Amino acid sequence: MRSVIQRVRFTVSASQVRGQGRPRFAIVGGRPSAYKAAEDKAWEETIKRAYLANAGASMAGFADEVHVRIEVSRRLPKTAPKRVAAKPDTSRPDADNFAKACLDALNRVAWRDDSQVTRLTVEKMPRTRRDDELMTVEIEYVSEIGERDA
Repeated sequence: MRSVIQRVRFTVSASQVRGQGRPRFAIVGGRPSAYKAAEDKAWEETIKRAYLANAGASMAGFADEVHVRIEVSRRLPKTAPKRVAAKPDTSRPDADNFAKACLDALNRVAWRDDSQVTRLTVEKMPRTRRDDELMTVEIEYVSEIGERDA
């Protein structure tokens, strides 16, 4: 019987929560090469540090099924009228870009590979007047009862 053997929840607070950006390209040795922007690498490192501070590295070798839920809370733009207290977050980045940044950051840290994620939920909460932006991540490790790959 499969069940959740461990659940980890952590929150990343930042002045701006980022989604995965587009790859950058350069010519290296006469050939085109794709790479991640420095801002994307820094954001992934922030997510990784938040996970490790909360859960440690105990699940890095986990090789079974993983469920991930991501909740993003962002602030209203400063240009929003004062009468607007909250509004749906329909602006960029797209929800899937938040997921890509999070899953890439946690590869070989929270699991072996993000191909193990069998359930993924991303929710962009309504934008509100707030100081910091938040990304809350909940990870469920699913396996046979009494079995854990390490």
